[in-house]
Amino acid sequence: FCAMILSQGFAHPINNPSLGPSAVSLTVFGINNPALIIYKHQWYRMLTSNFLVSGFLTLVVAYFYLWRRIATLERRMVHDFKSPWLFATICIVLATVINASSCLVPHRRGASTGAVPLLIGLQAFHLAFYWNSFVRPYLSIGAVAAETILVVTLFPFNSWVMIAAAIVTGWITAQGARTMDVWLPGPMINV
Repeated sequence: FCAMILSQGFAHPINNPSLGPSAVSLTVFGINNPALIIYKHQWYRMLTSNFLVSGFLTLVVAYFYLWRRIATLERRMVHDFKSPWLFATICIVLATVINASSCLVPHRRGASTGAVPLLIGLQAFHLAFYWNSFVRPYLSIGAVAAETILVVTLFPFNSWVMIAAAIVTGWITAQGARTMDVWLPGPMINV
């Protein structure tokens, strides 16, 4: 984020209400632009977009998710399964499906950053995977839904297609992982 701001500066708030760089700067740094991925074969954008936020406000949202939610998921998975590889695998699967879904939906092919959708997808995975351990799981679902609506409506460069794919993929991946206790080392999940 700092490199984008130093090289291109801030865009006018009308062009980027999340107080960040212009669309040109985001494109230079590797935003997920389906037209460039499909027609120009710039496949690296499916990786680089996961590290980009569209502005200062989305950076704050991403830091909040990392600090309050994703760090908890990572600690729990490393503690329960004695290895960071399951968490890394979940991140890679979610990032791949999220970015591919953005390229495959024909009518919504606008450019989008992938950091916030990836974090929302990891939170959906966390809720589904550790459902029995939440004191008030429905309150957590409500918080994720409210944050999703906030991100989709207020911030540009965050595609609703990517966020919807993140939530669905996070839930499906968690359901698949919960039923595959045979290949997961560590304690049983439904205690």
